[in-house]
Amino acid sequence: MKPVARYLLLGSIAENSLRRELIVADTAKRRLLRLQLPADTELEVPTYLDLENASPTNDIDPARPEQIRATTMRRISRPPKPKLVAAVLDDLAQTEELPPLFLPGPSVAYARFEAAFPSVVSLALHDPILEPQLDGKLLLGFLWHGQRHHLPLTKELASRFDVNTSVGGRKWKLVRDGIPSYAVAAYSAPFEGYCKKWIVALY
Repeated sequence: MKPVARYLLLGSIAENSLRRELIVADTAKRRLLRLQLPADTELEVPTYLDLENASPTNDIDPARPEQIRATTMRRISRPPKPKLVAAVLDDLAQTEELPPLFLPGPSVAYARFEAAFPSVVSLALHDPILEPQLDGKLLLGFLWHGQRHHLPLTKELASRFDVNTSVGGRKWKLVRDGIPSYAVAAYSAPFEGYCKKWIVALY
């Protein structure tokens, strides 16, 4: 199954940042990218994008080495097939031999980043559960290498779910089209010396 276009928009993240970033899969080079938007644009996900003059940003952020810019961005109206999106996420899925996003803990000190590993990944999910918190946050729980991990959903993603109790197993059909198989996870921009892990999208 061949993609209609090279770039596939999967989600976005704005936590702790002055500028929202789009999370894009480069299907030609099989990598995930963080596209800095020239202006705030509302786009449905997933969708194909046509990017002109896509290139790395001038100053590489060691905590977000995948950042790119583009002079123009155009949405392609033909939607991607769910099987293709799943195939892309499976191809880019992180190994379970290391913690989600490669370093342990829900957040990582900015000083530890050296642009040596990705800041955005695809995670193959096992027994995913949505867990609302008393402070209003929504966590995604999932099994990873035999241990259960919990990562918060971004505000944008959490706003799509109206839940006041845990959602897992067959209950997923009450809030979406079924149990998610993949999550897109990413580090936020640094805040008070730390970059936090977030769930950006569910597929």
